[in-house]
Amino acid sequence: MNRSFRRALSRLSSLHRAHFLVLAVLVLAGCNPGPPTGQEEEYEALTAEYLEAWKGFYPTNVARMGLDQALTQIEDRSSKNIVEWLDLNNEVLDRIAGAPSTLSPDLRIDLRLIRRRAEAEVALWEGEKPQNTSPAMYSTLFAGFANIPD
Repeated sequence: MNRSFRRALSRLSSLHRAHFLVLAVLVLAGCNPGPPTGQEEEYEALTAEYLEAWKGFYPTNVARMGLDQALTQIEDRSSKNIVEWLDLNNEVLDRIAGAPSTLSPDLRIDLRLIRRRAEAEVALWEGEKPQNTSPAMYSTLFAGFANIPD
């Protein structure tokens, strides 16, 4: 054991040592959760489904991250895809809102991150509407109509 740690431990009163020991046991017990429950599996599947859907909606970002699976794909920002993406994000938010507090800490953190991403997506596509306001979004639609030589 580290000398400074031993010295600090010896300064604690016996009551404080007991509290420290209980805290250490609780922390260590929480580091190795048991097998996932049915609810945990459901929410782990939700996180995996959301990530796959995100990769499908943002293939350019996926390619920038170095994942080869999206190198040949481009974003499809058709009205249909945007509506489906918004529906998925709203559904994910509803499902996360119903998540029990008994889920593992790691899974609760994952759900919190996905909730924030889904909220940002809804704010972007319903609030800011880049599909209607960003020239970069709709200029690619017109690029196919122009006969510009290489």
